[in-house]
Amino acid sequence: MNARGPGAVPRRAALAAGVGFGISGVGGYFATRTDHGWLPAGFRRVPLRSECVAWLTPSTRELIPAGRTGDVVPGTRISVRADDWEPLAEREAHFLAASASSPAVREDGTLIRDALLDLHVLSAGLRAPIGSYAWHWRYAWPRDVAHMAAALAVAGHRGPAIEALAFFGGVPVAGNCFHARYRPDTGIPPDGRPPQADGAGWLLWGCAMVLAAARAGERAGCLERLRRTIEVASDLALASVAGPSGLPEPTPDYWELPVRGLTLGVVAPIAMGLHHGVALNAALGRAIDAERCRGAADRLTSRIWELFARNGFQRYPGGGGADVIITALLPPYAPAGHPDV
Repeated sequence: MNARGPGAVPRRAALAAGVGFGISGVGGYFATRTDHGWLPAGFRRVPLRSECVAWLTPSTRELIPAGRTGDVVPGTRISVRADDWEPLAEREAHFLAASASSPAVREDGTLIRDALLDLHVLSAGLRAPIGSYAWHWRYAWPRDVAHMAAALAVAGHRGPAIEALAFFGGVPVAGNCFHARYRPDTGIPPDGRPPQADGAGWLLWGCAMVLAAARAGERAGCLERLRRTIEVASDLALASVAGPSGLPEPTPDYWELPVRGLTLGVVAPIAMGLHHGVALNAALGRAIDAERCRGAADRLTSRIWELFARNGFQRYPGGGGADVIITALLPPYAPAGHPDV
């Protein structure tokens, strides 16, 4: 959620470029000089689609086109076309004031402050946060919402974080998967794109992060509000690995492209979610399901090492190149790191 254009760059392009920059930094790729700086060979610069999302009224937003920073009231996510921007500014100030204490929250132009304003404009008044206000991403993805809920909870906004995740306790599913994305108003998938098996894992991780940020007196109520999401996500994750192979069926992952087999982007989040599902189900009194999660997590983790470790945890068991999803095998996603990773 870049402060200069939330959701503006297709995530697969941004992540591929990020991996490329990381590798080029250690001499893995030749680099090419462009008008905008150094780019790894084979990569291209993707134009910015928008500057940010801005409020027009307390309930309506607009996308600010690239290069139009003057269309936003400085230091806010409020359009200069808003008829009455003072109440909107007061609402943003209240949101920032309620955020976790940090000098960066109070300083204009900091990454943390900008990120909080982006979280606010992409979530306030919606049943679930959206990826962007560009029409391509004006939807709620399980993996996106899990991360946004974790960020909101750490920032002190636990109520909105809980509601964002609770949204997925009442949405339709497809087989052993959540759908790729949902309309934030109705909870219905907007189109027929294939379901993505990683969603259950991401939601279990998100629930664990929100619970970890909850105060002691809030934990019971938080758990109860998230009960249905935890139950659905746990059941889907367990069902996805219940076959003889112990592996889920191949589906698209965070790249949201057709796949030629099982990817690390599917198995790593499911294993991560099952690990967190142990404590989540135990806290809900679902002891049998907690043990099922423990056994499934251990089996799937073993299969991941068996299939992916020998090629350095690339996208596919047989190769496919480095994939940033390897981070799902490390904290704060997985409970513990491993020297192989």
